[in-house]
Amino acid sequence: MIPPEKKIERMVNVARLYYEENMTQNEIAKKLGISRPLVSILLTEARACGVVTITINQAEGLCVLAADGFCRKGKK
Repeated sequence: MIPPEKKIERMVNVARLYYEENMTQNEIAKKLGISRPLVSILLTEARACGVVTITINQAEGLCVLAADGFCRKGKK
């Protein structure tokens, strides 16, 4: 069995690769030599125990995008 501190370290590493480096679960699995399902489990556990938190800032994000002219109607 893996010690708790090593498991947390692994969750942090997987989460960084996924959320900060934008790697896919398959890419992470290949890089770390683990299965893709284990990557998914580690990401789920990372969220469940607070290693990863996700915040959606809809109102603030829309204001910034609108100020930058990103959300102009009819612009493609």
